[in-house]
Amino acid sequence: MYSYDYEAVVYDGEIYCVDCLPEGVDIDDPEVMPIFADSEWNHVPVCSVCGTEHDYVTIIREEYTATTIQPRFQQAHPTDIAAEAHIESRYFLLGWDDSPHNMGYYLEWRYEDDDPDNENSYDDAAIDGPQGSPDWTQIAKIVNGVLGGY
Repeated sequence: MYSYDYEAVVYDGEIYCVDCLPEGVDIDDPEVMPIFADSEWNHVPVCSVCGTEHDYVTIIREEYTATTIQPRFQQAHPTDIAAEAHIESRYFLLGWDDSPHNMGYYLEWRYEDDDPDNENSYDDAAIDGPQGSPDWTQIAKIVNGVLGGY
């Protein structure tokens, strides 16, 4: 695809495939704005009519910091899970291991559509910090690495 190519447009605040535009609206209408292949988005544009994901655009992802990652995690239950978060297509679980040899926080993650009961679905990392205060800078770095693929 060339930078000037497009398969979707924005019209009246909604995203449409070129073929899904409302009846009577022409692609050349000045209110119809193309979503060019070289455009940058913070999410994949999805057609409001047919649900097609237009993943030909560049997705700009937020880099998390200790301050911005912490609010993404919500308190969870049972009690061995400190907090959980759904970020992009991943599920993150922050837990506390109180076993004598591994005492401390850990972060597990998997794709949201993976089987949650299959422990092979999860990757994990130990998190520094005393009980009651995990190292959110370390958590932010891990989340950024997982989402960025490195």
